[in-house]
Amino acid sequence: MKKRGLSPIIATVLLIAIVFVLAAIIFLWARGFAAEKVAKFGEPVQRACDRVKFEAGIYDDGGTLEINNQGEIPLFGFDVRKLKSGEETVTEYTERSIGSGESTTIDISEGGFSAGDDLIVIPIVLGQADAGKVAYSCEDNVGIYLTV
Repeated sequence: MKKRGLSPIIATVLLIAIVFVLAAIIFLWARGFAAEKVAKFGEPVQRACDRVKFEAGIYDDGGTLEINNQGEIPLFGFDVRKLKSGEETVTEYTERSIGSGESTTIDISEGGFSAGDDLIVIPIVLGQADAGKVAYSCEDNVGIYLTV
């Protein structure tokens, strides 16, 4: 028995599989370039986050978070992240935006925070994208670390 036709069939199947894999890799790579960009004041929202300046403190036995916006970037809200032995719980507070020079208090007693918890208060800014306004949570390095 001669199996002369088997080798070209296997080569063709492998060639088609390689083409599909390369097409998928190129598609995923190109999709990263075409991702929707969020802007604030005509610049990428990440740069606006770098210019955010605010103070935060916890009062009333850990039940109230006071925030003072000292920068020129209005703040849409805040993510409060609780760090506990490798776990991270995020609670978003966007009820009130805070303009430049303004301050506000947020009741965090219902957020599951207790004495001794380590928190990161991270600002959320409102950016502009093709689809409209988009809330963007800044990176952790912009946040303020607090202990309840």
